[in-house]
Amino acid sequence: MVETSTLSLNGHSQPLTLAFETDSEADLQRGRVGWPHLKPGSVFIAAIGSMWQPGCYPAVKAMVECHRELGFACWLEEIQDSKTQEPYAEIRPMRDYGIRKAQAAGFEWVCLVDCDVKPVPDTLSRLIRHDVPIIAPLTLWSNGERAVGEPHTVRPNTGLQPMVWVPLSFLLIRVTVLNCLGLTLFSDSILEGYVFQRLWHFGHRPIVDTDMVLDARDPGMLASLPFDLRWQRMRQADVERRRIPNRS
Repeated sequence: MVETSTLSLNGHSQPLTLAFETDSEADLQRGRVGWPHLKPGSVFIAAIGSMWQPGCYPAVKAMVECHRELGFACWLEEIQDSKTQEPYAEIRPMRDYGIRKAQAAGFEWVCLVDCDVKPVPDTLSRLIRHDVPIIAPLTLWSNGERAVGEPHTVRPNTGLQPMVWVPLSFLLIRVTVLNCLGLTLFSDSILEGYVFQRLWHFGHRPIVDTDMVLDARDPGMLASLPFDLRWQRMRQADVERRRIPNRS
């Protein structure tokens, strides 16, 4: 689909001829305020590892298929660790690598997904329609009393809410946001909160869509465990990451 439009810069009209593969891409570009993109709404989904919990891979795959059926480009790739270091030690550089893959391939958005979440099929399209640079569905602790993140008092069905930080279980970021942060945003951030502090340095903060509650496990909180128990968990994780992934 080809259409012609104009872009006004300081009083000068600049003609643009834009070509899109689907009507959905054209409609998304036409309906928002911003610079044009070759593939509006395109998403690279970086799954962190392949230690899928039951039901999680089918849920993420259904989300990919739904976004494609709506007329948008969408890729899913499992970002693997080297299996030569302790379990979880490479999660931060794995996230950075997923971002670099999205940048190199020219996607408009990158979605970081852990292997223990079950998003609903239309999650991506609903979040992208908000046109917010950093956005995530709401994650609640299993008791349903508090949000995971800060402020933890955010409640479901209250629209879009600004956050200081959100869990990295499911995070959708406009790729251009990351141009100002180099290639090691996650590798250089020891805690999740530090990631968002660095983003805040450039004027960005995460937004949660409280009308979407993510089905996810409670965070592992390994740092809060006694050393013996933490080491036991890591030994178990090392066994699991060497198995054939359970994508059922």
